[in-house]
Amino acid sequence: MNIHPKSLVAFRHYKDSYLVSLEPTLVSYFDNFLDNSLFFTLTNYEHSEYKELDHYDFDSFDYIFMLDILDPPHYHVNVGKWDDMKIKFKNHLNKTFVVSNLYKNPHFKTIHFDTFLHFVPEFFEEIEFTRNFTKKYLSYNGKPHIHRQVLLNALQKSNLLNDGYVTGRLGESQFLKLEDGVSQKDFNEYNNQIRTNPFYYSTPVNIVTETSISADCIFMTEKIIKAIISKQLIMHLGSPLSYKYLTDVYGLKNYGFDFEPRIADYYFRDKIKYYCSFLKETTLEDLTNIYKEREEILEYNKNKVLKDFKQISYDLFLTSLKKHRIIHL
Repeated sequence: MNIHPKSLVAFRHYKDSYLVSLEPTLVSYFDNFLDNSLFFTLTNYEHSEYKELDHYDFDSFDYIFMLDILDPPHYHVNVGKWDDMKIKFKNHLNKTFVVSNLYKNPHFKTIHFDTFLHFVPEFFEEIEFTRNFTKKYLSYNGKPHIHRQVLLNALQKSNLLNDGYVTGRLGESQFLKLEDGVSQKDFNEYNNQIRTNPFYYSTPVNIVTETSISADCIFMTEKIIKAIISKQLIMHLGSPLSYKYLTDVYGLKNYGFDFEPRIADYYFRDKIKYYCSFLKETTLEDLTNIYKEREEILEYNKNKVLKDFKQISYDLFLTSLKKHRIIHL
């Protein structure tokens, strides 16, 4: 029987979030092929929580899988995540794997799994609203990562904040919210749930600021999926490898803008400069016309996500298991 200790499941305290079900569901996929393996999360890594692993005899398991699927794999390195795991499993490296998105892991063999590309289309609830463009762009910015701070500062410097619906922390004390009249309850629901809201239908463009912009991994979240399903033109701040990955591997046509293939691998500060310049020079009417011209592509991308992403990601997962000779199909 496979073992997945309850105390080492990610987001176990978030009872109302779809996130709490993702690791157990992934483990159930392994259950179809394996029956004597140990699974545990590396999300929100804290050294003290992993003392429980000392109760297990690692020699007794066929495989050991560290689930690093809900945060970028380069997270928590500074608190010893990989150093601790290398020490703990130094005598079992031949059967110990990390399960994560595509990542150049220098310490462990990696099983490839695109968590959010796989699960979000399944959990997504599309609530359609009348499409009526009142501002140029939408941009959700949660934790104040450097690329989000640079974007918000650039939007302010370019006098573009009033042209969009923007959230995030600007400076030390100013918090931007979608607009006056949106309650904190509604804002939290709009930001955290896997469903559309009126703001996705009030702008032609979505500036998607992903959790990670690292070129060492391809970590995409629900943010880009929500924008695609809502049929928005996308300006993307994430891994410079994302665009090629989504078009070459997952079959998207593009994000709607002709310039995106050309600037997809730009340094993030240069992309922000380009995006701001484009938004400054382009009227809402012109953006609306671009949107109408690209609507067929946006509809294609939406259907591709909803119909094919789950299977594509599962096939990639199986390919990775085969590559490491964990399964033989």
